[in-house]
Amino acid sequence: MKTISTFFLSTLLAVPLFAQYQFDKRVHSVTPASGPVGGGTTVTIVGELNFIVPDPCGAPVVYIGGIQAPVASYDDTTIVVTTPPYTSGTFDVIVERCGNRGAMKNAFTFTNDGRTWEKVLLPVYLQNDLPGAFGSIWRTTLTAFNNGNDARIRGRSDRNPEQISYGPFAPSINSDQHQPGRIIYVAPSFSSKFVRFNLRVRDLSLEASTLGTELRTVHEDDAFGPVESFALWNVPLGEPYRQKLRVYRMDTGQPQTINIHFDEDGKDIPLLLSVKTSEEPATGDFQYYPGYYEVDLDRLPELAGHKQTTITISVPYGRYWGYVSVTNNITQQITTVTP
Repeated sequence: MKTISTFFLSTLLAVPLFAQYQFDKRVHSVTPASGPVGGGTTVTIVGELNFIVPDPCGAPVVYIGGIQAPVASYDDTTIVVTTPPYTSGTFDVIVERCGNRGAMKNAFTFTNDGRTWEKVLLPVYLQNDLPGAFGSIWRTTLTAFNNGNDARIRGRSDRNPEQISYGPFAPSINSDQHQPGRIIYVAPSFSSKFVRFNLRVRDLSLEASTLGTELRTVHEDDAFGPVESFALWNVPLGEPYRQKLRVYRMDTGQPQTINIHFDEDGKDIPLLLSVKTSEEPATGDFQYYPGYYEVDLDRLPELAGHKQTTITISVPYGRYWGYVSVTNNITQQITTVTP
């Protein structure tokens, strides 16, 4: 095996949006499959890992979750890495070499208190009603259903996990509302997909005319990255709407620059935003608030005069998700544009 101390990142290419690496067969095993959130676990990855490229192409790069795992040694069939510190959850293991990518879905779990936790993002969660524009008063309602057995929910940083039995329940969640997003954790006996959430936001000032808008709750598997792009298609611009782009980072780490590109009907709009999400500290081994960035599209002069835009967001290290909320200024009805 070849021992390395540096990484050759200059040769990496961004993976297309359509890459279906969850079906990739080139990564055969990841051993062990779990380790502590503090990192330091030696992990062996076995598979067809040379990607049919010459050795001068450089060493492979390995991501566990959204960040790199230092490579200790490698050959054509085996890579040995050390896990970095991370947050609780089960994550993909991705191997890249010269723009080629192989992966194993949900191959490594960072464990905490003996349980396997899965992150779920609530894009908006208000513990209390919040006044908004044009006299609106916003409220979010969160309900849930457990279709499995013996699930646990961690929604409060000051309380032990709730044990959830089969059937409907109302999660107990606290929030300081310092930003819209909130992360909760699910520890099921089988799969986090057995526990489903319904998140609804509504304007109480117009409750007689609208029941509100359901917002998608986002499992960690639904996020994008590392080194990927995702698109928000055909966002309507102009009157009578206001539009807000929200971007979330679903893991911890130093803020990274994300590039946000706009076009209309395939033609570039001369506007490129290079921004970073906020840096949100973990509470113990859990991250309760996502990194966050927002921008009001109706206040960007470069978009004036355009009827619609498609937004492409290119992300580096980390796991990201985002959407645009389009609010009708007359009815206060919200439409969401998601990836």
